[in-house]
Amino acid sequence: MSRCPECNALLSLPPELGLYDRIYCEECGALLEVVSLTPLELEYVEDFDELDEEDLDWEDEEFEEEEFEEDLDEDEW
Repeated sequence: MSRCPECNALLSLPPELGLYDRIYCEECGALLEVVSLTPLELEYVEDFDELDEEDLDWEDEEFEEEEFEEDLDEDEW
């Protein structure tokens, strides 16, 4: 038995739990990943479907190929 790191609920774990296996907490719905077997350690895994656009910095920086091509000299091609 182990506890959910998010809500502290008791978790029933499968008998053949392996490193990097993922399980759900039935109490709070958190996705958890096994990061250590001895001692057993679970970490919360963020679901990318639930992230806002503000959380993804790389989406804010749009790169346009045309602008890049204009900045290069013909010798650099």
